[in-house]
Amino acid sequence: SSGKMPGLRPSARVLPNSRYQLLRRILKRSAKAERFSFVLCYNLSNIYSGEVCLMKANIPVQKGEVIEINITGLGSSGEGVGKYQGFTVFVPGALPTETVKAKVGLVKKSYATAKIVEILEASAERVEPACPVYKECGGCQLQHLSYAGQLKMKEQQVRDALDRIGHLDTEVLPVIGCANPWNYRN
Repeated sequence: SSGKMPGLRPSARVLPNSRYQLLRRILKRSAKAERFSFVLCYNLSNIYSGEVCLMKANIPVQKGEVIEINITGLGSSGEGVGKYQGFTVFVPGALPTETVKAKVGLVKKSYATAKIVEILEASAERVEPACPVYKECGGCQLQHLSYAGQLKMKEQQVRDALDRIGHLDTEVLPVIGCANPWNYRN
């Protein structure tokens, strides 16, 4: 390998393998370690065979930054999910297949959240919410998604739970919708 890994920068310390387990135990117990993502890289250039280089992941977004992101899915709470330079970003109000400009708010070691600044490419499933207080209320997360799109999303959530969480390879039948999806709760 060339010894270069995109998105990573080496720290000042190169640790022999014999110290690896001790370091790992210390990092697991340290509250400070939760702030950083660590990657262990073996046999990079300028590192002797049999040693481990501790590297800190480079987070490609910063709070307040405006980014352009393609939304590829929906999260469990209905927020749009996309990747920015391989880094997961949750964007409430965004829908799959959309491209949005979003302002980054919260940044964690493995994900960030952002608010929509502008929708550059809208989804074909996007509709005008029927409720006049939809944006202010926060009680409904997906009124801007067509009812057919909501049914597909629910089916995908069941499929994901069975496949990824339950490790079950089973058929998921389409969700049966209702004639009028308003004025009821279940």
